[in-house]
Amino acid sequence: MILDPEPPIARCIASMSITKTELGSILYKEFVKEAIAYAQNNTFNVLHTRTNATDTDSHEILKGIEMSLVRTEWTMSLDFDAAINDHYPGSNFSLAPFKTGTDEEILATLQNLCFQEHWGFSPNTRPQIEAHMKSPYSPPEGVKILRLNNLPVGYVWTEQESSTEGILGKIGMLGVHPNMRGKGLGNYLMTEGIKFLKECGATSINLDVDSENSSAWKIYQSIGFSKIAEHHWYEKKLNSLDGGNTL
Repeated sequence: MILDPEPPIARCIASMSITKTELGSILYKEFVKEAIAYAQNNTFNVLHTRTNATDTDSHEILKGIEMSLVRTEWTMSLDFDAAINDHYPGSNFSLAPFKTGTDEEILATLQNLCFQEHWGFSPNTRPQIEAHMKSPYSPPEGVKILRLNNLPVGYVWTEQESSTEGILGKIGMLGVHPNMRGKGLGNYLMTEGIKFLKECGATSINLDVDSENSSAWKIYQSIGFSKIAEHHWYEKKLNSLDGGNTL
């Protein structure tokens, strides 16, 4: 079990993976109870955990301890045979890789602006961006920042992982400044992220999206992504929600 505290939104996320056996189910329930106790003792307002939609045993356990299904998330995969069309936004725009030592604060600010209204988003800080950039799965050159006349207006964050099946690519995050939406920039950033991952030798490209974010997944569908899996987020409300920055 991994516990990921997010103090800015008074949330704690519990990640668990258990074998599908009777003992595994018992351990899973105990782990969830421990996670709830940890979150309560550290004055978090909510505990969230993510499960596969097909994992009915986990769903029954979570419902049995009064956790509620609050969100559905899709995993989508790219059809590599789909034609990827260029969507160059214009000469006033420029796209460049993340620059270590220069772009940390820029990316944190931009990401917070892009996702401040999204469910479950916890504001990012410069130290968090710095830590992410040290991950072997998320090298700085895989993050592209889009600028309009040198002002940051969007970004795409790609990830890579080697496996026996080849290089698994992922569009980890993609955001467009709220004032610049509806101009095709999300489509442009997505295609640039795909092209980068393909150039790196990716044999597959996936992404995760909130099922309620229809404006996003419709763009992904138009590019060639299709749903391959579904996950459910469960929530346990804990301490009083008054006076805190919560979901």
